[in-house]
Amino acid sequence: RGPATARGRGPSGHVLDQDGRLFVAELSAGQIAIVDVTTGAVEVFRTGLASPVALAFEPGPRQVRIDLKPGNAKNPIHRKGHGIVRVAVFGSAEFDVSTIDLASVGFGVTGQNAAPVGSRFRDVDGDGRADLVLRFRTESLGIGPKTPSPVTLKLTGRTRQGAAFQGEDVAQLVP
Repeated sequence: RGPATARGRGPSGHVLDQDGRLFVAELSAGQIAIVDVTTGAVEVFRTGLASPVALAFEPGPRQVRIDLKPGNAKNPIHRKGHGIVRVAVFGSAEFDVSTIDLASVGFGVTGQNAAPVGSRFRDVDGDGRADLVLRFRTESLGIGPKTPSPVTLKLTGRTRQGAAFQGEDVAQLVP
C-alpha cells in the first residue's frame, strides 16, 4: 500500500530532505512515511503521532575541507603567538568558494572566535579549482594557556545565498 493518498486520504504535509527522500505527513493515519520516489515503495518513519500536519527540515551545515597552515602537515601554532595563521578552504564541484560571505566567517576553538583579516583566491591543492585562503590573527583564535594540545580548530560561515558550512583541522600547540 502507498501513503495516505492511496487509501483515499490526502497527505497533510510533505518535504524532501537533503538526501532526496520524500517524507509525507499523514494526519488521519497519525504517521509520517518515507516514499521512495524511484520505486514508489513506502516505509513508515514514525507512527502514533497525534497530528502530523506539516514537515520541515533544517539542513545541517555543509562540511567543507580546510587546511590550517597549507603546506605544513604539523600545523604548529604558538600559544602566545601574535602573528597570522592562514587557512585554506578548498573549492570543489559541490562547493564554490567564491560564494562565501566573508563577513560571516569565523575561525578558532569555537568556530566563532576570529574574523578573517585578509583573504585571496588561489589553487592551493592543484586541482584546477579556486580555493580561498583566509588569514586570521593568532591571538584571536581562543587559544589559552590551558588549551590542550592537539586542539581542533573550527571554521564556520555562510554563503551569500545563506547556506551554512563548516570545516575543521587539528593544530599542535607549542610554547
